[in-house]
Amino acid sequence: MSFMDKLCAAENESAMRNIDPWLVTLAGVRGKVGKGVEQISTQLLMDILNVAQHERGKNYRRLSRCMAALGWTAQRMLAPNRRAYLEQVRGYARDARGVRREQQQQTPDQELSDARGQ
Repeated sequence: MSFMDKLCAAENESAMRNIDPWLVTLAGVRGKVGKGVEQISTQLLMDILNVAQHERGKNYRRLSRCMAALGWTAQRMLAPNRRAYLEQVRGYARDARGVRREQQQQTPDQELSDARGQ
């Protein structure tokens, strides 16, 4: 193996160590599609990543960096709460071209399993 091959291998290994492990999980996440935009709430993403409630405050910036790297933009959106009232929540959105549209309403448990890609 030449010196240049060893150098390239070392650079690739270093780059792999610097990749956030959340990127692998978040790359397969799918949100709800409506009006040409795919949306997903921050709380649902934290549930997918199995982040405990008391640890979420310090992980929002990390999530924001990961989602920006994957092409999502941060936004505020309206989402139904447990009593079926719409409330403003934070989340992420991206262009929905190429994403299939879901025809039926889903329960929060179904949304979580769908977002995880199961």
